[in-house]
Amino acid sequence: MIKQVKFLVIGGYVVSPNDGEVHFISARKLCELYGLDPRAPNVRLADIRRPETLLGYDDTWQVLMPRDFGDYLKPTCDE
Repeated sequence: MIKQVKFLVIGGYVVSPNDGEVHFISARKLCELYGLDPRAPNVRLADIRRPETLLGYDDTWQVLMPRDFGDYLKPTCDE
């Protein structure tokens, strides 16, 4: 049986290397960047500004957050 990877996608802030400005990237936008379906049962959306959205998370979830340099490759089981 193949183990399904669970993703906790946390929206948050990044500093752009291009303009040096701070930008907020939502969890939904991160799903788009990572190539994930936000409606999938193994994807959970959270917001760093709302701690209650992190309740129920445990170490079995792979955490995905905004990256300053924008390298949003689709995650695998090994990451």
